[in-house]
Amino acid sequence: MVRGWSAALALSLTVAAVGGGAPVAVPKRGTATGAPTVTAVSPRHGKLDGGTRIKVVGTGFSHVQQVRFGTAPGRRVHVRVASAAGTSPARFADRYRYAPAPQVVLDPGHNGGNASHPAQVNRLVYAGYGRYKACNTTGTATNGGYPEHRFNWRVALLVRRLLVARGIKVLFTRSSDTGVGPCVNRRAAIESTRGTDAAVAIHADGAPSNGHGFHVNEDSRLPEGATRATRQKSTMLGRAIHCALVHGSGLVPATYVGNNGYNYRDDLAGLNLSTAPTSFLELGNMRNAHDARLQSSPSGRHRIAHAIAAGILGYLGW
Repeated sequence: MVRGWSAALALSLTVAAVGGGAPVAVPKRGTATGAPTVTAVSPRHGKLDGGTRIKVVGTGFSHVQQVRFGTAPGRRVHVRVASAAGTSPARFADRYRYAPAPQVVLDPGHNGGNASHPAQVNRLVYAGYGRYKACNTTGTATNGGYPEHRFNWRVALLVRRLLVARGIKVLFTRSSDTGVGPCVNRRAAIESTRGTDAAVAIHADGAPSNGHGFHVNEDSRLPEGATRATRQKSTMLGRAIHCALVHGSGLVPATYVGNNGYNYRDDLAGLNLSTAPTSFLELGNMRNAHDARLQSSPSGRHRIAHAIAAGILGYLGW
């Protein structure tokens, strides 16, 4: 099905389901000036059941009659544009792959009911490398009283909305902002749900007020539950989100901890125990006036959430 048309150099289309290799008719525009050539397809892959919006870029798109996604059922096909002057040749640049939708787990840190259940959140649970720590904590807050658990929850909801709109399956480690826990080892188990392509823990820090900025926590040694390949993917995920935060969140790399927005530690159960590619974010210092203004405002949270989503999408190549 055609979703739109843009000038002579690009077609904007909605992809049919896998195996739907029948020609897609498009509106005729202009006069044929030569056989089409496809130079790029973006994105290069989409859902098995179709519905992915893609842009086909190339030359000779005047008076286009059809766009074909392969000629037979298959998961990797050539996108070929046909006009009155001919059909674009199959080439590497026009390949499109049907793929299952990625799965992402978002872990909004802490929970709104933790403070009223100290016995439950203070009990010790396994955190990796033979270490035990509290099931969970209450989190921090801005000097104005805006709690971290609420910031984490609202940012996670925004990120989920952005990812779902791109066809990604999203799981949460908690179902509301009024509950208790779950414990950090349980969160790691949810992050390790079968089929998870990326897991992201969403937090904010509480540090001396003169320090500001975000940082990405990474395990300082091989996570207990992960392979070396998974650790490498975790590093790539963290790098992608770091880049997106620098360019779009309104936060700078932390000035008070780590190095250029990266901090290495071995005491975080979410990193130690997860078997999926995982990134643990501290999205600014809530005790710093600049960061707190961003965290406390809807517009600031939108900027941060859009940057996180952009980093995840960039990592997934989606």
